[in-house]
Amino acid sequence: MFCKRVALQVKRAKAELGSIREQLQAIIEALIGNDRTVLQRVDADPPVQATREKAAALTAGILAAVGEVDQDAAP
Repeated sequence: MFCKRVALQVKRAKAELGSIREQLQAIIEALIGNDRTVLQRVDADPPVQATREKAAALTAGILAAVGEVDQDAAP
């Protein structure tokens, strides 16, 4: 009789634990979704991309200036 009561309590505890895990999983998924949304809005123009674009613009400017100097130096 005692074993049956303990088994019933264990069964209920496992069911409750499963329910708690499902609730926590839903909360975690919602938090991850919110974090992803926030990061996408905050990091819309990542520093790496901005730095690459700036470097490309500076390089293009330097190449244009060197090309002008070469044309002025030509006889």
